[in-house]
Amino acid sequence: MRYDTTKRYTIRSAEIGYGIRMRNFSGVATDFNSAGNRTFCLFLTDEQAEYFTNEGLNVKWLHGSEDRPPKAFLSMTVKYRDKSGRELRYPPQVAGTIDGKNRIYTEADISELDSLVISDVDVVFHGAKRPDKENYTNYVDRLGVNIETDWFNEKYGM
Repeated sequence: MRYDTTKRYTIRSAEIGYGIRMRNFSGVATDFNSAGNRTFCLFLTDEQAEYFTNEGLNVKWLHGSEDRPPKAFLSMTVKYRDKSGRELRYPPQVAGTIDGKNRIYTEADISELDSLVISDVDVVFHGAKRPDKENYTNYVDRLGVNIETDWFNEKYGM
């Protein structure tokens, strides 16, 4: 089956969701995710939400409340293997910055991002649309995260 993957998108200094529903770099099975799917939610500004909706991407919304307005997001997929389990020829490049030090994350250790406090995100991704589906799946090509630390992390190297 041929996928339409012609366009790449870049979002800088975005906010990433927190909690298993919003961030699942480990790929554990949940009510919202099947086992092995590494996903996260990338929050959008209203302008970005309008742009990506017009591009045909599947922009979703978190319901608001009295003290919190509705928030748009894209569901992103970090994929290292194809459906048959073979490594992808061009896996996603994932890097993190902690206290000015850069670190590369691989399939073996990307799950660490589930528990870290991420202050902002830069992402390059493409949407892939199967001919028999209406919506795109957003696949990460490159991901950069800034990770916050506090006195405890600094003192104990966590």
